[in-house]
Amino acid sequence: MLCKLLLDGHPSDLGAYRARLRRLRPLCAVVKVLGVGTILFAQLGVPRLLESGARQSFFRGFYTGVGAFLTAAAVAVFFLLGRLLKDESALRRRFTECTDERNRSIDQKALQSAGVAVFAGLYVLLLAAGLFAPVLFAFCLAGVLAYCLLFLGFRLYYRYKL
Repeated sequence: MLCKLLLDGHPSDLGAYRARLRRLRPLCAVVKVLGVGTILFAQLGVPRLLESGARQSFFRGFYTGVGAFLTAAAVAVFFLLGRLLKDESALRRRFTECTDERNRSIDQKALQSAGVAVFAGLYVLLLAAGLFAPVLFAFCLAGVLAYCLLFLGFRLYYRYKL
C-alpha cells in the first residue's frame, strides 16, 4: 500500500497522472541497479567483511534475496507502468481509483493506524528489552525517537505547506 501511495501521488487530472507515471519509469532503472548492486555486495563484499560460517552464509543469502526482490519488483513495475500508459481505459480506471476520496481516506487511515501500531510495538519492546538486551533497547529507543522527530518534522512541514 505504501508503494501504491508513492506511485500514485495526488494528481489533479489525467494528464498530470500520465506525466507522473512517465517520470516514475526511470526510477525503476535506479531500483534495478540498486538490486544488482546488493546482489554483487552479497557475493563479493560480504565474504571479505565477515569470516566464513553461519553468519556469513546468512547475510549472503539475505542480501542476495533482497537484491533479487528489488530487481524483480523494479522490472515488474516498469512493465506494469508501460502497459498502463498504453491502455487508456486502464489508465482512466487507475486514475479514478487513486483520486477517489473514499480510497484516499481509507489509505490515510491505514497508514495512520500502521504508524501508531509500529510506535506502540516499539515502545512495548523498548520497555521489555531494557531488562534483557541493551542493544535491542538502544535500537528501539532510536526507533521511537526517530518516529517522534519525523512526526514533528512532517507536522511542521505540512502546517506551513498547506
